[in-house]
Amino acid sequence: MNDVNKNTKSHISKIISILGFMDDTNWILSSLENLKQILSVADKFYDIIRAAINKDKLKLLTNTIQESDSLPVQFGKTQILIMLSTEIVYFLEVNININLNHSLIIKELKAYIR
Repeated sequence: MNDVNKNTKSHISKIISILGFMDDTNWILSSLENLKQILSVADKFYDIIRAAINKDKLKLLTNTIQESDSLPVQFGKTQILIMLSTEIVYFLEVNININLNHSLIIKELKAYIR
């Protein structure tokens, strides 16, 4: 508000270029519906802040589908297929195996120790 008596207003704006780095976001969910809701909210947030997200690096793990199945889910304009995870996924130096196959973890640890 420039002048309250005359009710004059002006708008000041400044564009600031910034670069941010987001990494290692995790969501642990109990249902496909929860996943869809979270991805929808995340996509809207990324649009608002104009973040460029590399959705090709996204890893979705499940142990509720058969090996030959795939489960499509929308993440904004990108469709991602959720596949059964039979391998170890590394996250923050932690080995995660969704099928609780301890022999895979032991094998990895032995190789690391060697």
